[in-house]
Amino acid sequence: LQNRLREGYTATTQISEVPGATALERRYWFLIPADAKQPVARLGHTYRVLHEHGLGRLNALKTALLSHLIFGPKTQWGLGLKGRWQAGILFNPFAIYVPNMIQAQGASSTRVFAPAGNTKGLTPGDVDLEEFDKMFSTYAPGRDYMTAYDFSRLREGNRWRAAQEGVGGPVTRFIGSIAVKHRTDQLLQLYADRVANEDKTLVPAISRDMLLRVYQGTAQADIMKERALDGVHPDLQAPRPFVDGAPKPGLKAKAKADLRQLGASVRTLAGSLVLPYTGARFMTNARAFGTFFSSVWRLGWIAIAAVVSYYLVRDTILYILIPWLLVRGFF
Repeated sequence: LQNRLREGYTATTQISEVPGATALERRYWFLIPADAKQPVARLGHTYRVLHEHGLGRLNALKTALLSHLIFGPKTQWGLGLKGRWQAGILFNPFAIYVPNMIQAQGASSTRVFAPAGNTKGLTPGDVDLEEFDKMFSTYAPGRDYMTAYDFSRLREGNRWRAAQEGVGGPVTRFIGSIAVKHRTDQLLQLYADRVANEDKTLVPAISRDMLLRVYQGTAQADIMKERALDGVHPDLQAPRPFVDGAPKPGLKAKAKADLRQLGASVRTLAGSLVLPYTGARFMTNARAFGTFFSSVWRLGWIAIAAVVSYYLVRDTILYILIPWLLVRGFF
């Protein structure tokens, strides 16, 4: 719902406000930590920022893993040992060096970003407005928005064009079309600003202006500003005021607070499982179970990993390490 309420929302971010030399760099600049000394995106921060951007935890984790696995090594081509050392990624082959994102373009891409060696005189990585306009004139004629169906036809068309031009092989073009599908699905999930009537069915759509802002990197900056307002769209609720001079809680502080809340719910649940089982005890158990599962549902796989890790470490110490030390005569 939050992503569907942007129609008519006044854009606040200008291109000059987003770092990066090209549109492709600006599009992915939001993956870089604000305090980073080098333009490098790392897996942990990529997952956190994608989740805060609007993706679910599982989807954000999958996207972050695939992005670093596929794009990371490609963006490090040509840096050399010295360049990787200076960027702090010598021992991290899957970190994404954002200024080299142009090297990660594959076969059957959307062709919106000008490739290296193009004959149009465009800077590699900048938006090719001719290709951008061609998307709408070919796959959404007479409309200023695109739907999932339009993007699917775009993928098929670009895959056919790549085959005719001899770009990549059948396997790389197929993998490239899958990657493009994943990205276009997320475009609609995160940036859809229209609801269109398609064959008597209401479907999400993204307008031409919004899509151009996505490719230029300003739409991402807009969403980060929205999420900064206490994580709530400004049209729904006013931001909660902060005390002057008090820093806003960061991602690390939020994670610690979430884990503390999870630990408290686990302790409450464990303390409630006590006999005899009376009516009052049943209500206590019900509230404890509700608190615990609401925490797990909100935190997702992080809660499961935290609980499993805690009991794995505890039981290993109690039932393996201590008996082994007793047998070895350490006590």
